[in-house]
Amino acid sequence: MTFARPKACWLLPLLFLRLSSSQEPPSVLRISAAAAEQNVIKKVEPVYPDLAKVAHIEGRVIIGIIISSEGKVVSERAITGHPLLIQPAMVAVKHWEYHPYVLEGQSRTVTAVVRVPFSLGHTPKEDPAFTAYDEQETKCQTLLDQQSYASASQACASLPELAEKANWSEATAYRLSGFAYFKASNFQDALVAWQHQLAITKGYKDNAGEGEAHFNVARTLQATGDLDGAKSHYERAVSRFEAAHHDAPQVAAYSENLRTVLLSYASLLRQIGDQERAKKLEEKAASLEIKPHNHK
Repeated sequence: MTFARPKACWLLPLLFLRLSSSQEPPSVLRISAAAAEQNVIKKVEPVYPDLAKVAHIEGRVIIGIIISSEGKVVSERAITGHPLLIQPAMVAVKHWEYHPYVLEGQSRTVTAVVRVPFSLGHTPKEDPAFTAYDEQETKCQTLLDQQSYASASQACASLPELAEKANWSEATAYRLSGFAYFKASNFQDALVAWQHQLAITKGYKDNAGEGEAHFNVARTLQATGDLDGAKSHYERAVSRFEAAHHDAPQVAAYSENLRTVLLSYASLLRQIGDQERAKKLEEKAASLEIKPHNHK
């Protein structure tokens, strides 16, 4: 089941959810999202946050889960999604139940990626263009989750074109492709992708979205040696995330994101010799209250 999704929906930055630090045991068998969907026997619908409704925030939350050999969800971790939607999605998913996954006659503990959609009145429908995008994004996300960055670069590269055909968020597609390029140390292609992301998000009324794009461009410029350009984008990233944090202080992810940006900017300032300013940013980052996510 897929939803018609507006291009302007926003997903939480992958890097802030520590995608590269998998919490799953290496011995656990990974199954596809489609296989998990076929085995689900109980779904609990998430509670749509009132603030998200008022802000007309739609989209989906992608969650990595571990399903026990009894079919229970024993671990869940957010991979991507809007900050206002992540917590209700995770609360719902932890109550999902599955038929045990059987391999060679034995029930196995498995890991999978599931999607929790949030929609304000859209009618579920099959869309071949979105299905193509969805399948490719799943492949991209899985390879990123496995830290197979060279393969992920190839899989994620086609996402912007597929997103345009599917009328889905091109900012999300450029974000993912840029992340894959960056992790594969292909900084030039990462910069191009994230500059596209920035151009798109400037049209959104989403401080966190634009802030992440500035941050992405900044760290890529820093990696290529353009420290002045990186400094300018770090400053704008801090400004946007401070605004997001001010507007929704109850969203833990905004505090985490702001701290990440502050510390990264401080690192750049130390690199160019501005030790005093760097220290102030580090102190500011340390003063932020970071509320823990309810991960198991």
